[in-house]
This record gives sequence, C-alpha cells and structure tokens, in this order.
Amino acid sequence: MVVPMVVCVGRLLLCSFVAFSSAIASVSAFKDLPLPRIPLYKLDHPEYRVYKDGRLPYILTHIAHNWGVFDVMSPQWLASKFSDGVTDIYTNGMRRLDGDEGHAPNLDYMDEAVVLQHAINNTRQQTYLQWRIRLPQWERMADLFDPFPPYLSGKWWQDKCMQNKTTKANFWSAVAWRMMVIGKEQAGMFVHPDSFYTSVWQMQLQGTKRWAVCHPDDENLFPGAGAWDPFQPNYDSLERDFPNIRNARCGFADVSPGEVLLYPSNYWHATLNLDYPCIGIAGRTVTALNYNGVFEHLRRECENPRADASENYLGGSENLYSDMCNTVLPRCLAVWESAYGAGRMTHTSQGQFKEHADPLCRAPPADRLDCAEASQHACEAAGCCWGPTSDVCRGTGCPICFAPSL
Repeated sequence: MVVPMVVCVGRLLLCSFVAFSSAIASVSAFKDLPLPRIPLYKLDHPEYRVYKDGRLPYILTHIAHNWGVFDVMSPQWLASKFSDGVTDIYTNGMRRLDGDEGHAPNLDYMDEAVVLQHAINNTRQQTYLQWRIRLPQWERMADLFDPFPPYLSGKWWQDKCMQNKTTKANFWSAVAWRMMVIGKEQAGMFVHPDSFYTSVWQMQLQGTKRWAVCHPDDENLFPGAGAWDPFQPNYDSLERDFPNIRNARCGFADVSPGEVLLYPSNYWHATLNLDYPCIGIAGRTVTALNYNGVFEHLRRECENPRADASENYLGGSENLYSDMCNTVLPRCLAVWESAYGAGRMTHTSQGQFKEHADPLCRAPPADRLDCAEASQHACEAAGCCWGPTSDVCRGTGCPICFAPSL
C-alpha cells in the first residue's frame, strides 16, 4: 500500500497530499482529468484564468489561515449552536441509489440528528446528514470563516442586486445557496450531476473526503446517476453496456481540512468519507461561464413554480418570491453582465470550454430529438433537442438544447 505523504505549512488546514493512496490508483483506468491544487494567492495569475473563470475543476488551497471554525467544528458543537437547523438524515448513506437510499431521508433538527448519528456510530450503517443552511444561520457563524474569499461567497453581487434582506434569505432557501454535510467513514454521495446551473465548491472542515469528478461531455460513456460507483468500478459488468467507459475523463483526489474542491456547472461527481466525523461546507458560485445559464434556470423557476416544499415538509426549500422574480433577478443579470461582459461567455461558447447539457435536459440519447426534425411542440414534449451546436438548436425554436460532444 502507498501511504500518502503530507506536506504541511503551518496549521493542518494548509496540508496537501503529495502522493495518493493505492485506493485512488486503483481507479486510474479512467482517462485522467487533472485536479490541480492552486493556492488562493495565485488564482489571479494568468495561467490559472481557466480555473477562476469556472471552466475546469480544481482544488483551492491556502484560504483559511486563521479561521476560528477549525477550533470548534464538531457534530456536538453544531448540535449545541444550531439546534434549529433541519437536516436530512440518510441512515444508510447516499453512496448508491439502491432501494430507498438517496431518496427518502428522515428529517429532524440538528441536535436530534447528531444524537442519532452518534448512537449508530459503531454499527455498519453509514449515516449521512445534509443541512441546508439558511441565511440567518450563516450569519451566526460567519465570523468563524473570516476573512471569507469574495470569490466563493457571492456576497459582492448579492449586495448589489438583493438590497432587501428578506428577498436575499428567500434566494438562499430556494437554491440551497449553502449546505453542510456530516457523515461517517465510508459514507458519501452517489455519482450525479447537479440540478442547478451554478458552479459548486465544497470545503473540508473536519476529516478527509475522497472525490471523483467526471467531465460532462463524457456522460454518455457511463451509466446514469447512482447506477455505478466510480471508486469501485466493476469494469467487467459495466463494459458490457458501456464499452467505452474507460475513455471517460474522471479525476480523483483526497481533500483535507482547509482545502476546497470546485467544479463547473454540470460536472458529474461523487464523494467518499475517509474519516469520522467528516464535515464539509458547500456553496455555489456564479461565473463568467455560467451566469446566463443561472439566469435562465431561475427565470424558468419563476415562470413554472413547483409545489412549495417549505409548505410540505420540515426545512423544505421555498419557492422564489415574486419580488425576486420580477425585480431582483433582472437586476442581478445586469450586475453579472457588468462584471463579466454581456455575452462574453454565452450558450454558444465553442471549443474546449463550451457549455454542457442543461441540467433540465438529461434525457437518454434515444429520447433526444434532432433539431432539424423537431417541431416546437415535439421539442417541448421531449424536454430537449440536440445538434452539433447550441446555435442549431436555437434556430428551430427548441426551448432547451443539448450540444453533444463531437
């Protein structure tokens, strides 16, 4: 077995793995997707522009030099300080979607959830908690994360377009702007793409988490969400139905306390906790590459609101308020365009960094319609159409488009 060698600068939170364990080496049959470690103080350098713009996944380091959160963070601390936090409790984890796993969480307040997780700590159950942090709750812990990089927080643009605090709190709830995950060893999240267009970051606060991140252009090379385990792929079985799965570009990395893994919109990802407790905090980012997609996603949510989850179960996400839809969202688009340049990176971006499938348009290949053949009615019925570029799809009036990898 290869033992990871760790290089530390100062506190534990600045540690980085120099060599990976044999468990990571065992999944190297995939095509490699690099996950470089980039210090925050170097992120503005020209050679890292593709990462800061949200075009490629990477690991951000040297962020939390003096954060107080590392001195207090534990499940017991969360239970005592945030007993009002409502958590999703997956008693058998979320590594796979077999049976009810990943589908039917129990819901309880943080203090009761932590007691439950601790009670079954010595069993084989891989408990996994998800806490959607509301804005008032974040404000109660924000000082422990000071100074928080504006690049990750989104505060700079929210303060410009969301002057009303009630509207801002509604936005945080509706899109799950910030989340904390607490899991046992060997627990984690099944492989999947996110359902929202933002880029995502997750920082380790306690324990070490193993990540798999796969390129969305290769999603036709492997099974759907939860149907395979990138950490323990059974190639003999998978290659019968997906003979090119080894050509999928996937990156693997162990992320330690103080490090942040970031991935762009639509990237597939999975996690595996290596310690107990394993605690991470996650958030979303709007970038030059994805802000048009974020706007369109939110606009659709406003025009076609779902049943308000907050009315149906404890801790559910709210729908967007009318003020957010009618006034704030257009204002936010103007802020993004001012910061990033109107149309600088739109749905028609080409080449290596073109945008990928819309999160709402992940129909199986057999169900996709060719743009040249799809009428507006047929396209709406199928949910998406496809063509070599987004421009081709738009020319036919398709509401949602998928540009396949060529």
